[in-house]
Amino acid sequence: MSKRFIIAVIMVFCAGMTSSYAFESGTVMVVSFSGDVKIFPKGIKEFVACEEGLIVKQGARIMTGRDSYVKIAFDENKLNVAKVKEETEVVVMLKEKNKIELIDGAVFTMLKGVVKGKKFQIKTPSATCGARGTGWNTMADRKVTRIEVIENKVFVRGVNKDGTFMEEEFEIDEGFERVVERFKEPGVMERISDDRLDEIRVEKNEIEKLIRERKKSIGGEVSKKTDQEVRSFDVDMSKKNKDHRVMETSRIMDDNMMDIMERDILEKGIFERDILEQVQDDRIESTMETNSDEYIDNRGEENRTTINEY
Repeated sequence: MSKRFIIAVIMVFCAGMTSSYAFESGTVMVVSFSGDVKIFPKGIKEFVACEEGLIVKQGARIMTGRDSYVKIAFDENKLNVAKVKEETEVVVMLKEKNKIELIDGAVFTMLKGVVKGKKFQIKTPSATCGARGTGWNTMADRKVTRIEVIENKVFVRGVNKDGTFMEEEFEIDEGFERVVERFKEPGVMERISDDRLDEIRVEKNEIEKLIRERKKSIGGEVSKKTDQEVRSFDVDMSKKNKDHRVMETSRIMDDNMMDIMERDILEKGIFERDILEQVQDDRIESTMETNSDEYIDNRGEENRTTINEY
């Protein structure tokens, strides 16, 4: 077995090993939680205990108890975060336009890193709402949905009886809300009371603090970098770190492999001396072949000589 083949196998293995621990596409990550939080993977009746850093995949169901919450990030940089609040049930729907299905309860969403041209939407039994970069609160039960906007704008559409969404979109401005009843168009836009705005701002500031800390950890001062620059920096550094880990692991495993092969040859006497010499030659990655030299002797005749020293 040649050294180059061994190295190729090791590098493929290591690449797969490192990626299995990475933030995968089509998943979300638990950023923090408190209290009673149950996560049911798709198709499994038993719940998984919640913990920070837990990867939650497509189709998983999340349920929170009283005085409990869980914050989940929808990107590796943790710039798009949703807080699933107490006594809430949601389903992760990452492969569809709607990222979350809110069955019952409340979710606060803060988006600071949505890819250009993409939308982040939340589906409820009576509406779908979303935006490209903003903060809003969504509350829903089986019959009614309430959307409160704390930053920028959010769009909302009602649900038809056949389960499809209505064609017309209704905007909700910052500081306003709309209520949507099942199978009806969104209601009129109304201003949120000052007391209620103060309550929502507490949640907004809480998540924004988390996002600012994340930005600082990956790219220096927030004010000096846009969201896109931060994402680009983090992706570039992640790639460099991954390449370094693969190369270093490959080097260590390659040296160990060569040591094992030499030991087997010496102890078991399976191979001849010339094979042992070949393994040693491979290890130092050199050959002792020299190129042909052309020279002309004293009589003016051209000669070609090939020198092989091993």
